[in-house]
Amino acid sequence: MCYSMAEIEEQELREAKRACNFIWAAAENYELEPLFLAFASNGTADMYLNLIIGLTYKMVRSGENR
Repeated sequence: MCYSMAEIEEQELREAKRACNFIWAAAENYELEPLFLAFASNGTADMYLNLIIGLTYKMVRSGENR
Protein backbone atom coordinates (compact mmCIF):
# COMPACT_ATOMS: atom_id res chain seq x y z
CA MET A 1 0.00 0.00 0.00
CA CYS A 2 1.37 3.42 -0.97
CA TYR A 3 0.78 6.59 1.02
CA SER A 4 1.22 10.18 -0.02
CA MET A 5 3.59 12.42 1.94
CA ALA A 6 0.60 14.33 3.31
CA GLU A 7 -0.92 11.08 4.64
CA ILE A 8 2.38 10.05 6.23
CA GLU A 9 2.85 13.45 7.87
CA GLU A 10 -0.76 13.38 9.09
CA GLN A 11 -0.25 9.93 10.65
CA GLU A 12 3.01 11.03 12.32
CA LEU A 13 1.33 14.13 13.73
CA ARG A 14 -1.60 12.07 15.02
CA GLU A 15 0.76 9.65 16.77
CA ALA A 16 2.80 12.50 18.26
CA LYS A 17 -0.41 13.97 19.69
CA ARG A 18 -1.33 10.55 21.13
CA ALA A 19 2.11 10.28 22.74
CA CYS A 20 1.71 13.75 24.29
CA ASN A 21 -1.73 12.84 25.60
CA PHE A 22 -0.36 9.74 27.36
CA ILE A 23 2.38 11.86 28.95
CA TRP A 24 0.05 14.69 29.94
CA ALA A 25 -2.47 12.30 31.50
CA ALA A 26 0.19 10.55 33.58
CA ALA A 27 1.89 13.81 34.59
CA GLU A 28 -1.46 15.48 35.32
CA ASN A 29 -0.06 18.56 33.62
CA TYR A 30 -1.48 19.57 30.25
CA GLU A 31 0.86 22.56 29.91
CA LEU A 32 3.94 20.35 29.94
CA GLU A 33 6.12 20.30 26.82
CA PRO A 34 7.79 16.88 27.01
CA LEU A 35 11.41 16.55 25.90
CA PHE A 36 10.87 12.96 24.76
CA LEU A 37 8.13 11.01 23.00
CA ALA A 38 8.26 7.22 22.66
CA PHE A 39 7.16 5.33 19.56
CA ALA A 40 6.97 1.64 18.72
CA SER A 41 8.90 0.31 15.75
CA ASN A 42 5.76 0.58 13.58
CA GLY A 43 5.49 4.33 14.29
CA THR A 44 2.60 4.23 16.76
CA ALA A 45 2.81 5.99 20.11
CA ASP A 46 4.11 3.58 22.77
CA MET A 47 1.57 3.88 25.55
CA TYR A 48 3.67 2.14 28.22
CA LEU A 49 6.84 4.18 27.70
CA ASN A 50 4.95 7.47 27.35
CA LEU A 51 3.13 6.78 30.62
CA ILE A 52 6.49 6.16 32.30
CA ILE A 53 7.76 9.47 30.91
CA GLY A 54 4.67 11.26 32.23
CA LEU A 55 4.88 9.62 35.65
CA THR A 56 8.55 10.60 35.86
CA TYR A 57 7.64 14.24 35.20
CA LYS A 58 4.97 13.96 37.91
CA MET A 59 7.38 12.47 40.46
CA VAL A 60 10.06 15.08 39.76
CA ARG A 61 7.49 17.86 40.09
CA SER A 62 6.16 16.45 43.39
CA GLY A 63 9.71 16.18 44.73
CA GLU A 64 10.28 19.86 44.01
CA ASN A 65 7.25 20.79 46.14
CA ARG A 66 8.67 19.22 49.30
